[in-house]
Amino acid sequence: MSLQLSVCIVTHRRPVELSRLLRALELQMRGRTDREIVVVNDGSGGPEYSASIANSSDYVRYEVLPVNRGVSFARHHAAETARGTWLVFIDDDCLPPPFWLAWLEAVIDTSPELDLVVGAIKPLPPSPANFFAKVQVTHRLHPYPERIGDQIRFVTANLAIRAKAYRALGGFRVRADFPNAAEDTELASRVSRSACARRIEWGWYVHHDVGDGFRVNLRRYWRYGYADGLLHGLTISPPYHDALAMTAVGRQLRAQVLGIVKRRWHEARRAYRPVVAFASALAASAVDIAYLTGVRAALRVRRPG
Repeated sequence: MSLQLSVCIVTHRRPVELSRLLRALELQMRGRTDREIVVVNDGSGGPEYSASIANSSDYVRYEVLPVNRGVSFARHHAAETARGTWLVFIDDDCLPPPFWLAWLEAVIDTSPELDLVVGAIKPLPPSPANFFAKVQVTHRLHPYPERIGDQIRFVTANLAIRAKAYRALGGFRVRADFPNAAEDTELASRVSRSACARRIEWGWYVHHDVGDGFRVNLRRYWRYGYADGLLHGLTISPPYHDALAMTAVGRQLRAQVLGIVKRRWHEARRAYRPVVAFASALAASAVDIAYLTGVRAALRVRRPG
């Protein structure tokens, strides 16, 4: 049986989460010569990681990069060393259901014209859920795919692409001037401009950790905004991000902030009593504003003065 699915995982300083993911995949991999897992550790090896891999060595190929190269390089490296006809990406802080790979295979078998399958992302809060985890769930402050006009925006937390199509597109960008944290957005832009047959498959899903803290997410979303702003400057962003960049430049920040708070308040008031709703709306708005200021900071770098 030829190798069909290569599950590509990039990990960095998350040995516990990687171990959880590999345990969840174990029954989907044992005895399957048509499946493999490729794990690339982006410069953070150690004994905890060795222990995580030990019980999965018969179906996991594991490589530790000598230095931290960034997620774009590491993902591309995993894809280039994979041997399957399909590349299946999942993040190390995700948890797939028991039928994850079987569902994907059914989609591929019944729709052989597809080159790319984008899966849904469901939030996975800690137990018990902390306040910010609830904020993330209420306001969808976690990765998820969406269709915008004729464009598909996807994340690498749940993505399958035919290896031939991935290589024809050039894979994830690894240029020195390419911003990490935008590798999936930029690839999605090239996919949407190509002839690749693609689909968002809402029944194919993984759970993604949420609840890792307010400050962590402020930094993360600022970084996302900064990366998207740089994509605009590099003229390789999708049209809807170009529109966002023009909005960030063309409107007063105060008006944008008021619009963000109003939208988040409408979301929160449907889920909470007033006091909690107010706190939830402010927290979500702060994350949105961090993203927006990241975009503006990147555009100032691209257009000094």
